[in-house]
Amino acid sequence: MTKVDEVNNFLSDVFCKSGMIFDPAEDLGKLCNKEGSLLFTKEESDFLNNKMTECFIYCVYNDLDIYKIVDTVRLGMLERKAVA
Repeated sequence: MTKVDEVNNFLSDVFCKSGMIFDPAEDLGKLCNKEGSLLFTKEESDFLNNKMTECFIYCVYNDLDIYKIVDTVRLGMLERKAVA
């Protein structure tokens, strides 16, 4: 990650793919749908977790709060759904 926009885009993608609220510190490979099935394959979750680690590192080095970014992204996504 080299820009806050990349962090925002990644978090937006995860939110869109999962369709749910998630804790960025949790293993994304454990996210399940309403039926209890895992949302991501092992390969996908490994990739997503590695990217999330990059997001955390970027935020730490740039004095950003990843949880605030997640909340902002989530609220933006929910607002777009409400308008649509």
